[in-house]
Amino acid sequence: MPRTRELSDSLFATFGSRVTQEIKRRSTVRDGALAGVASLFANGATYVLYAVTTHSLGPQAGGLFLALVAAILLGSTVTNVLGGALIVDVARLHAAGLREVIGALERALLVWWAGGILAVAVSSMIFQAAVQSLFHVIDTRLITLTIVGLAANALLLPARALLQATGRFGAFAWSNAAEGLAKIASAAVVVLRPTLLTGVGSFAAALIIAAALTVAFIFPDLREPQPQRRYRLLDSARDALPLLAAIGGLTMMTFVDGIIARYVFSPEQAGLYNAVALAGRALMTVLAFLPSVLLAKVVEQREGDHSVARTSFMFAGAGSLVAVVIFALIPRTILALVGGNAFLDGSPLVALYGIAAAALSLALLVGSYRIARGAAWLGPAIVAIAACEVVAMSIYHPTPAAMVHVVVAGHATALIVASLPAKIFSWGRHGTVF
Repeated sequence: MPRTRELSDSLFATFGSRVTQEIKRRSTVRDGALAGVASLFANGATYVLYAVTTHSLGPQAGGLFLALVAAILLGSTVTNVLGGALIVDVARLHAAGLREVIGALERALLVWWAGGILAVAVSSMIFQAAVQSLFHVIDTRLITLTIVGLAANALLLPARALLQATGRFGAFAWSNAAEGLAKIASAAVVVLRPTLLTGVGSFAAALIIAAALTVAFIFPDLREPQPQRRYRLLDSARDALPLLAAIGGLTMMTFVDGIIARYVFSPEQAGLYNAVALAGRALMTVLAFLPSVLLAKVVEQREGDHSVARTSFMFAGAGSLVAVVIFALIPRTILALVGGNAFLDGSPLVALYGIAAAALSLALLVGSYRIARGAAWLGPAIVAIAACEVVAMSIYHPTPAAMVHVVVAGHATALIVASLPAKIFSWGRHGTVF
């Protein structure tokens, strides 16, 4: 009889474990689908705004618009990286019911954000001539609007990461919906008044609207009482340094080439390159929601359970393959949709940049997950690859095609390194991680 009871208990435990895993898998799919649809809408609206603006302004002014947008996105790297790196930590705090600690973290994040934006504003005034020379900008109002857009985006991205970490995917969806609607309205404004100032200003305004709504969603956390133990953002960030380094390096690899192209090429060539890069990055924006969803789910997984990761990797891999095939089949159509017929000379580079974007998207997904699982060596490795890519682009850039080749090599290297077995590197914290 005792053996029968033990067998029954064992079968019940096994069945219960499988049911729990299935519930978690379905929860991941549901939350991922909600985040994915919301992100797709916001990113689709972003590309509508990009396309309308570049169509309206032409290669030179349109190229400058894309370069300034790249500066906004690249300048937001620090808070974007910090928000992404804190997802796992915040998800653990949320699971433990420590809302007052989450509130302290969010207040600290706001303080660091305000200080960082002030530093950027002061630096831009001190080095105004250098900034104008880098982007070939005469009108200083464009620089001011770029900084305003940077400030809004630098607040929006970590606030959204916090929503995902605390499981508020409904609020996350509304935040993306607001951004998408604001950018569609901005595109209409650009059609009515097609100037570079209107394009950059409308882009910044849409980010301000989305950031304000997102902060409103996390505002109840900010009103939580101070925790008994003092929480320091730097302490949490220090624990997440490998992930901070990896996401920072990959984010730099995503946008820095557009800024370098603006500096080293003629305005026409730079506009052509940025249009090609914009088309390729469309794939990255489609898959951008996956790393944060995956990291938020890591805390729910048992050691050795990679089911959620496999689902994410399969989705990202299949999506990347389909996108690259489409890029190869209809590059002229894609480039015409993104930038207009004035950019069609860059169509031979669309598929190549699509391959690079696919590699970087997968590197971000795989790398983020593996670091969260203990592969700390990946952080400095990704930073080294990013630095080498920037140096290579700065030295070797005879044509836009040559720069795309450098980007493909760098992004592919990042994916290969992110996929290497951890046991190759003896300084990994937990041996073979994944």
